[in-house]
Amino acid sequence: MKDNNIRKVALIAILLLCLPLAAFAAPNTNADDDSYLAQYMTRYDYVLPQTIIEQIQVNFTPQEADCDLIRVRFDEILYDGQWMYTSASVWPQNPDEVIVMPGDVQKNDLVTGPYDEKLQNDMRSFESVAKEDGKQLLCVYAYMKEFDDIGEYFLDHFQKANGESVLMSGARMAGGCKAIKATWSIKVYDVDLETGKYSLLGEYLFPMKILPLQPYAERTYRVVSGEKDLFESVVLAYTPLNTYVFPQWKEKQDRPRFSIALVDANDTPFSQGVPLAADTYVLDTLPNEIFLIVSDYHTGEMLSRVALVADSCSLPTGRLDDE
Repeated sequence: MKDNNIRKVALIAILLLCLPLAAFAAPNTNADDDSYLAQYMTRYDYVLPQTIIEQIQVNFTPQEADCDLIRVRFDEILYDGQWMYTSASVWPQNPDEVIVMPGDVQKNDLVTGPYDEKLQNDMRSFESVAKEDGKQLLCVYAYMKEFDDIGEYFLDHFQKANGESVLMSGARMAGGCKAIKATWSIKVYDVDLETGKYSLLGEYLFPMKILPLQPYAERTYRVVSGEKDLFESVVLAYTPLNTYVFPQWKEKQDRPRFSIALVDANDTPFSQGVPLAADTYVLDTLPNEIFLIVSDYHTGEMLSRVALVADSCSLPTGRLDDE
């Protein structure tokens, strides 16, 4: 996010609510690109499986909305019951008068994009384009409003041709196997080219119901050997995207002091899941027995090897309670 001036301005600005999304339904115009989220994750050497891309396309239909000076297309939502990732395309209504700058960059960043996209031949900065071409510079954010309540989330983007930006975001948003309600927040700021001050022109809200990937399952494991002072149980949450590891810490302040690694019986670590989420692994099923290596977060020193076995009850589903 930008500096605190944005939040201060947002508190005194008038909140604008656009028409329901159903009024702006649009076909998937990024079919040739397959999936913006899949493209983005390749930046972290992660290949999003085609089966998940297909679930995204079934669970969410891209929709387009008019937000005064800009248009927004909500391209994708990837939600697996524990993490949510989104992509939205933004472009000016009148590109001869307005240039859109993604919210995660500064006005002196290049319009060509952060990942050498080079789909735009202009090698100038957003500020230079606005000044030299006599355009209004708008800073635009597009992410779920609930991310602000969570407090920890990422924003990123990449640039397309013709002044279009694809805004990416993501955060841990634990809802388990159930559908959740979330609200797209589109914030549009005018950027003063002389002072650099951001003035909120409007916030546009689009609530929607979001389905998680399936199948989803959770299982609780009890410690049978190793460290018991920190936790006596661990919950594994399985999704088609990741398997998440959640130690049920006795004291919440212990959580940032230690790192956890899920290993097999030979202490070989399992493959990591999506890099943007911590403590995730690739597992085909939830096993009956698991092993964890507990290390000091700061020094990396191994402190304990913990063996755990699954509760004999059937696999529970739903929201975790370790937040």
